Amino acid sequence: MTGRFFGNRKNISNLYIKRGATDNIGLFGHAYVSSSVYGRFYDAGLDNVNISGQNNVGGLVGYGISATINNSYATGNVNGTNFVGGLVGYGHSAKIDNSYATGN
Repeated sequence: MTGRFFGNRKNISNLYIKRGATDNIGLFGHAYVSSSVYGRFYDAGLDNVNISGQNNVGGLVGYGISATINNSYATGNVNGTNFVGGLVGYGHSAKIDNSYATGN
């Protein structure tokens, strides 16, 4: 993903991704910022996710380079081996504001 994602306060429910031996898993597996307007997520809501992968596993973003996330959340279960998070698995220089994750 190299663009902008506007969730418009709509929710995605029951997202299921099972990729046990795969890296960079999430609604957006890899978010790369190539300029100041790319790699941005606004008002994204994920309810009751069930996501599994190997490395860099998150509900919204698996692997994000300088991504910006505002007013977003994820609830549910996220599983992996290394760099696992409810909202973002691995966020190199990521900026996260007014966002949260709950679950396992």
